[in-house]
Amino acid sequence: MSVKKRKKDELSDGSKEVRTTIDWATEYLKKDKDLMKKVENLSEKEKELKNLSVQNAILEYQLKQANNEVLDLKSMLSARGVIEHFELKVNNNLPTLIRNDRSRANRFEYIYKKNVKFRNEIHKEFSNISARDVGELAEEVFNNSSADIHSSNRQGGVCIRRRDYSKNQRKFLSAICESIPCTMTVE
Repeated sequence: MSVKKRKKDELSDGSKEVRTTIDWATEYLKKDKDLMKKVENLSEKEKELKNLSVQNAILEYQLKQANNEVLDLKSMLSARGVIEHFELKVNNNLPTLIRNDRSRANRFEYIYKKNVKFRNEIHKEFSNISARDVGELAEEVFNNSSADIHSSNRQGGVCIRRRDYSKNQRKFLSAICESIPCTMTVE
């Protein structure tokens, strides 16, 4: 801070006070220069963040493609296959009682309650859904889907026919595919 000292003035009680004057123009220029540096740093950070975001999107795409290949090699590139694959993927985190439960609905109800990523993907697809509804959808989709791959286009990942699944079933499958992650195409 630019300060010019002035003489000491004597106060009425006999003490002395130092009066100062401030060069406000100089102070303003210093603060403006500091602000410009901070804005420049912020711009650099925003560029870095954008670059990281692009890199993340590329990595996510590559992961989906790799998972598509893995599912294809395991002959699980179908609606039924992704449900089975997802169950195997989360199986180690399930309590023995749930893991051994023959009811897919109960397993998915538990998975929905405990698996944050899956729950977030479900919430992207459904605005208001209960754990029980998720379990019932899992059971429905699994029982209605064949193990056959519906399309020879394996680049698109899991390929399902629109007419074979209700809107809610397609949304459920989309959430499963995003949780793995792999791609899903609706024909």
